[in-house]
Amino acid sequence: MIRKKQKKIQAQINVTPFVDVMLVLLIVFMICAPMMHYGVDVSLPKTQSGKMRNQTESLSISVNKKGELFLEKVKISHKSLSKKLKALHAKNPSIACSLYADSSLSYQTILETLTIINTAGVSSVSLVSESKAKQ
Repeated sequence: MIRKKQKKIQAQINVTPFVDVMLVLLIVFMICAPMMHYGVDVSLPKTQSGKMRNQTESLSISVNKKGELFLEKVKISHKSLSKKLKALHAKNPSIACSLYADSSLSYQTILETLTIINTAGVSSVSLVSESKAKQ
């Protein structure tokens, strides 16, 4: 007679498939993360200036092609922006702002935004641009 050996049931969890899936997901996220675009879609003007030194953390204010204002990626009205900036300036008088304005905007629209920022008491404003490709 031939006896068949009975297989023992494994009481341990096999983590190899789990590790394989996690490694694949890690690689996918590492490849996709740099491609993600955060913020408001704004076509910045091109300049030859370099990056500023000693930059501190600042608020991001964006103005898109339609002239709509965004504070840290949240759409906001002109009056609300002024009130919010005044409140933030009261908490931190050395607050700074970075203005991302679409290159197709008129000079008047950009000046109106700068006036709102200035009347709120914020004196440190950076105008953000893209660097030109050297030819």
